[in-house]
Amino acid sequence: MLTLPHFQFIYALMGAERILFSVDYPYQTLDGVKTFIDSLPVNKAEKEAIAFRNAERLLGITV
Repeated sequence: MLTLPHFQFIYALMGAERILFSVDYPYQTLDGVKTFIDSLPVNKAEKEAIAFRNAERLLGITV
């Protein structure tokens, strides 16, 4: 699972517009996903981008 220090490194290197949230299902579950995303030290728009907007843009879909 991504930890806050890992996130901060990736965020500083790439920016929120290049981060996609994912899990390694079935090896990793969705437990705590919302809590983790809510705890990220970024604004609401960046949290939404990471959680689903970047995937929408990349895949050409609307969630």
